[in-house]
Amino acid sequence: MEMFLIVKKVKEKRLRIFYECCFSDILKNCSIWYSKSIKPMRDISKPDYNPIEMFTQHLNFMTSQNKEYYRILKDKNLKGITSSIREGDARKTGLHSDSIDLIITSPPYAISYEYADLHQLTLLWFKFTENMNSTKQKFIGTASGQEHFSEEITFLAKKIVSKLSKKDKSLAKQISRYYSDLGLVYQEMRRILKKGKRACIILGDTEYKKVKIKNTEVSIELLRNSGFEVEQVIKRKLSSKTFTPYRDQEGKFTNSSHGQKKKIYQWEYIIIAKKQ
Repeated sequence: MEMFLIVKKVKEKRLRIFYECCFSDILKNCSIWYSKSIKPMRDISKPDYNPIEMFTQHLNFMTSQNKEYYRILKDKNLKGITSSIREGDARKTGLHSDSIDLIITSPPYAISYEYADLHQLTLLWFKFTENMNSTKQKFIGTASGQEHFSEEITFLAKKIVSKLSKKDKSLAKQISRYYSDLGLVYQEMRRILKKGKRACIILGDTEYKKVKIKNTEVSIELLRNSGFEVEQVIKRKLSSKTFTPYRDQEGKFTNSSHGQKKKIYQWEYIIIAKKQ
């Protein structure tokens, strides 16, 4: 807590934000959160880490990466380029129609990660929220999302939902909501893109209780239904990821030592779609 208060007292705004990002990144390691879990799980036997040492180590790493970023900008004569960050809903951005040159995005992995849970230490520590349940409802692809189904999901999407409903009705509703949300996002992407410009979408498929959840194929259908031309799909093998790539026979995440494991995250796909 004392270190956090010191960080908050830094007067220069950009430097303070840089320190806050660093502090956010060490919260999980310096807590009793089970490091190998994507969900909030306690590890009482977890060794104590010195927050100051962790902060210093991570700050040095962030600084070195920042220097490399600026070196690349300088070498490519791009140093004067600026950027800005806006918080909003991807289903309804509020941006002008036909105003964007390129969209690069990676939607949530369906039924796999509660992103609000993954970031809850930061959300709570920085007081970005006081109610995690209400925060989760704002996320796409979450089990806590509000009911706002659309009939725009595709034939393949409905087929996947139907198969899942025989295994887990609650999960089937979640994936149906997820595909509905993706359809709305892709429609919004087409609206704000300029004619002839492109969207690059990175996502992966998964499997749950022997039901193949083909997010890539569903996204291709949704994009085409929204008026995009899908120009290319790039498949790349996942060599290393921080998330757990295995599920057991019950569909729960597990590790590589589990006897009944099945690897369900081996590939990632990049869809390149052009606005007609």
